[in-house]
Amino acid sequence: MEKWFPFLKEEETQIFSPRVEAVLAKIKDIRKPWPGEKVVVVSEFVLFLDIIKEAIERRSKTDPNLGIRLAEYNGTVNLEERSRVQYAFNQPTGGPEVLLLTAGAGGVIGRAHRLPQEKKVHIWHMRAHPSEIDLFVLNRQAQKVHFVRQLLHAATGEADIKASD
Repeated sequence: MEKWFPFLKEEETQIFSPRVEAVLAKIKDIRKPWPGEKVVVVSEFVLFLDIIKEAIERRSKTDPNLGIRLAEYNGTVNLEERSRVQYAFNQPTGGPEVLLLTAGAGGVIGRAHRLPQEKKVHIWHMRAHPSEIDLFVLNRQAQKVHFVRQLLHAATGEADIKASD
């Protein structure tokens, strides 16, 4: 169990950011015209998918359109469970309706289009304006790049190291 689970489960934990609300709205928008369709939500971050899971569970108490079965497929799920999840999700009826998938768990777009796929696959790339956490991550990346450049400059004596070097 990840250390953030108890924190996410606390009712006072604010998880409904604009990004989370946008994902929930998109799931509802997809399921409205295609009620039997399955939805895959992909993120690089397991934590974000855990937040989405908790948000769906909380919101489903008041919104019947989000009373859906979920499954997770990521690096924290053992191989046996991954096989069960994949099998259940691929069943035409029953099983999970929404799959929460980390990008690192497999070739995401390729898996969606792979034969014997009989249904049309719809892919939405959701981009958000930088949130506080995005700005923090970008700032940390910039600091690390600056640090690495200083190290390389000290080691090589070159004045500037390009990102492609």
